[in-house]
Amino acid sequence: MILDKNEVKDLICNRLWFFQFVLKEKLYDIHAGILTLNIDPDDEFSYLTLKFGENGKIKFPTKLGFIPSDYYKWDFDVDTQEVVILSKDEQAEKRLQLPQKEFYYNVDTMVFNKDDKGNSKNVEFLLNFPHYDAFEIRNPTIAGQTMIFIPRDHFKQGVTQHFARRGYPVYPVDHQNDLTEFLQEIMEYLMDQPHLTNIIISRNATSELDINLPKELNHVLLSSSEITTAFDYCAGSRAVIMELLTTVITENNKRQLSPDDNRTVNELLGEVLHNKFINRCEYLQ
Repeated sequence: MILDKNEVKDLICNRLWFFQFVLKEKLYDIHAGILTLNIDPDDEFSYLTLKFGENGKIKFPTKLGFIPSDYYKWDFDVDTQEVVILSKDEQAEKRLQLPQKEFYYNVDTMVFNKDDKGNSKNVEFLLNFPHYDAFEIRNPTIAGQTMIFIPRDHFKQGVTQHFARRGYPVYPVDHQNDLTEFLQEIMEYLMDQPHLTNIIISRNATSELDINLPKELNHVLLSSSEITTAFDYCAGSRAVIMELLTTVITENNKRQLSPDDNRTVNELLGEVLHNKFINRCEYLQ
């Protein structure tokens, strides 16, 4: 079936395409690599993603340290049925096959022409997963103004890739063994980041973690109603999370300073939720 450019627009535009590559000689032996375009070496989340505009321009939904000059515009070659990547001077830099599912993750994948320059050792491709299309990642409430906090021990490639593909930056928390110290470090970070509007805290982050926020703006979403596991997942607006963290830290400081206060941390957390957040808690399970 021969497609024209308008039909191709329906296939590739308004979707987020995530750049990855694998070695030709080890096509399925290793995890696909990602391309990070950063200036600051400490910035680990400048992953190359593309959005093909219907006007022929290429945009970059994720925050990059610099814009690659050879990804400026796109066109469609009807004769070869390939998407052509053009540089700013209108030179064809790369060619891509139309989306197919039978390549790597069984999701829509656009594979770069193996003869493209700079592509001698690798097979390069663009991936699109339905749950992180450009419509979601371009939403500033979901992407640029949301932060996920996880213990540093969980800050591993599989986990960070999982979140980065959905446009979520991740902050590794150093104080991970003591819950109140874990929450205090998050609170101190948030005080210096007033632009963040949604906060997600996961103490058991995995590469399969679903991202959820409470249904009501003034609610907090917790892992469960059991206090021992409630804070395994905690999410909500900045205002609610800051209220929760400030209350917990304040009450814990009082507990530590009072010789007559024999409450455990779990008892303290239970009282905070019951007294300050009654009817404002939602639960994943």
